[in-house]
Formats: sequence, C-alpha cells, structure tokens
Amino acid sequence: EYSDFQCPYCSRAWEIVEKEVIPAYGDKVRFVFKQLPLKQIHPWAEAAAMASECALKQGNDQFWTVYNVLFENQEGFEPGTFGDQLGEKLAGKNVDVPKLRACLDAKETAAAVEADEKEAIEIGAQSTPYFVINGRRVQGAQDANAFKSVIDAQLVYDFYRTMCRE
Repeated sequence: EYSDFQCPYCSRAWEIVEKEVIPAYGDKVRFVFKQLPLKQIHPWAEAAAMASECALKQGNDQFWTVYNVLFENQEGFEPGTFGDQLGEKLAGKNVDVPKLRACLDAKETAAAVEADEKEAIEIGAQSTPYFVINGRRVQGAQDANAFKSVIDAQLVYDFYRTMCRE
C-alpha cells in the first residue's frame, strides 16, 4: 500500500486491512507499507511518514506501533506540534520516543520517504490509498470484499500454477 497517514481514506483502508483482510488470510498474505504523503493537502503527513521510518530504524515492531498510533489518532495531530503530540501518544509503548524525536528532528529518514514517493510516481500512484496486489492495482477506499476478491483470485491462480508444475 502507498499511503498517507493524514488521509481520511487511508485511515478507512487501514481499518479494513488491519481488522478484516489480514486476519482473514493470516500468513497467506504479506502486507508492505510505502510512504506517499500528500504534502500539498496534508500538512503533517510528511512528518508522520518520517516518524514511522524513524520507528522502523528501531525495529519492525516499533514501526507497526507508530503506524497504528498514527492511524488511530489521525484527528489528534497538528502540524506545529506534531512531534510532541506523537511522543505523548507513544508514551508507555515499545518505542524509544527521545530517539525517535531526534531522528525526526534531524530528518534522518527524509531520503527513505522520498524514495517511496519516487517509486509511487514511477508506477502511476497519484492518490492514496493505492494498493498493488501481485501487480493488480486497487485504488481508493475499498471495502474488504474488493481486497478479498483480488487476493482470492491470486491464491487460486498460485495454487493451480503450483499444481501444474508437479
């Protein structure tokens, strides 16, 4: 998924993917999150993208913690105090907040965010959320059935492709 932490449609997609799609498939699917902050319309989206990448530097679990906190609290952030607000919301969680803040303030992960943005442009993603499921594009806020139909078709295809090789 190419996504923007401030995008309301991405927040809806997060809810569907996290609560309905991934639980339905378990280890049959792999979810990869890519940054596509729409800076021109979402003033704190770029900071959120960099913060999540700073969390990734601490570990995979820390990334997913920040990812969830950002979407769960999407209405609770302001551009001027984003770092402080995020730090408050991460209190008591498995993230080293001072380390994350230092990384964010130094913009250590700006290049990683820019690389995702460049990749998104190269594949034609111009809006968020933008999903690519084994090469098939699923754009916008979709319901769980839209994702499941694409995933189910791919799983059936993979099953038959495997059977034909044996």
